Amino acid sequence: MPSVLRRLIVLSPVVTALAASNACNRRVFEQVEPTCDPTIASDVDIPVEKAADILIVVDNSNSMKDEQEELAKNFLNPDLAECPIAVDQLADFARCKEDVPPAVCAYVNPTAEQLQPGGELSGCGFIQVLAAYENDFRVGVITTDVGVCDNRSPTALGGNLCKASPTPEECTVPDTCDGTQQRCVGSGLNCTSDSDCGLTWGFRPQRGCLQPNGPPGTESKIIARSDLDDTETSNDNIGQRFTRTLNNISVNGSGFERGLDAMRDFLDPATPRDPSCADDLGGFLRDDAKLVVIFLTDEQDCSRLPDNEALVNEFEGDICGVVPPRTNVSAKDCYIKVDDLTQVGAYAEFLRGRKRNVDDISIAVISGGVRAGDETVASGCRIGNDGQPDGGCYSSRGQSGTASVCGSSPTDAAARDGRRCEAGNSPECELPCCEADSGSRYFDLADAFPDQSIKDSICFADYRETMIKIAVKIGDVESVRLAEAPADDALIF
Repeated sequence: MPSVLRRLIVLSPVVTALAASNACNRRVFEQVEPTCDPTIASDVDIPVEKAADILIVVDNSNSMKDEQEELAKNFLNPDLAECPIAVDQLADFARCKEDVPPAVCAYVNPTAEQLQPGGELSGCGFIQVLAAYENDFRVGVITTDVGVCDNRSPTALGGNLCKASPTPEECTVPDTCDGTQQRCVGSGLNCTSDSDCGLTWGFRPQRGCLQPNGPPGTESKIIARSDLDDTETSNDNIGQRFTRTLNNISVNGSGFERGLDAMRDFLDPATPRDPSCADDLGGFLRDDAKLVVIFLTDEQDCSRLPDNEALVNEFEGDICGVVPPRTNVSAKDCYIKVDDLTQVGAYAEFLRGRKRNVDDISIAVISGGVRAGDETVASGCRIGNDGQPDGGCYSSRGQSGTASVCGSSPTDAAARDGRRCEAGNSPECELPCCEADSGSRYFDLADAFPDQSIKDSICFADYRETMIKIAVKIGDVESVRLAEAPADDALIF
């Protein structure tokens, strides 16, 4: 059965006969009482495959290096001692209906027992579990940066050369440009060669753009089931391609994480985007597929309308290829001026408008949160000594990349609400700084689709269990319950 949205129409022989009897000569005077045929069988479940378009929204600010590496590690696990589905066996799932199926087909449509902690597939990566299901899928990655390009880190930009005696305009570190030492243009760091001055990163399109698994314009942007099922073998290395995509994203993006805006901008056909991204949306989103959006971020969402005068537009005058001017806007505004951000309900409503059936929308969030019983609630957090999320910390308010100590004294009210939880302050405080701030706005979006969503914490030392839960949510075969089995499969459309 093709993996497309379908309408199930079952024409029971009994119903057909009753319909025919209603067309008989109406001049019959004997009254005939309607009857129910007792041969209708008990309920029958008909499996319905459903394709999935999976959009992963990754925070690419400078605090996300470890989290991106953790995501890549749990996308695919090549260790056969932990996962029996070898990397080179993923393509074999397409042959499971052969007379002599490959050995890996023992894991097709895995059971809950196989996937639960301690189960034989519990050590597998996200894409290995997803490939084990028979559903079609596409995976694309965007970032939380909605600027034209990710040109936020001068130390990583191309042309960041090592020069003797930089001019004051080129030197960003005061009192270091005395002509006695070679220094990196932009950062002012000591250097002996250009290679000491960071990556030659360049400028990479962001707003409305899928991220490629290589330099812009050179590699593909979508990882798909068809990569495994086709006869071409050069694209089967989907784990490596995903890792390269995250390496390509890196952490040179905006410190204003606007994940909800990024999601909307990508999914909105009207969004102005770089010419190299003109076909990204059309090549990714299918009308007949489920839409799954996965957010990975360690900061609060800061999405708002571009004409919101209460918040400075950090991208004003943004031109790809030019380092943007510094503005007086602070990432803390995302926490202090929260009432000026666009209401989360507007993004939920936008998503509902992208699909005819709201059940075809799923949200997964890996962000700041802690466990409360069987669920995860939004909260600032740290990775505890046991590898579990620990909520005993002060919010860094967007400064988790540099936060190390908090407050100026135990009695300082500002310290107690986290406003001074950043590097450079006195360590005299009751609690450490959070490694991730509350992701409450992302959690609120997930709550708008309660039956189709997953919420978990970014403060787990390992994301494997979370990623498996998401893969199961996406791949598990749906079913439609019929009153009786159809006499002919041709009656199912």
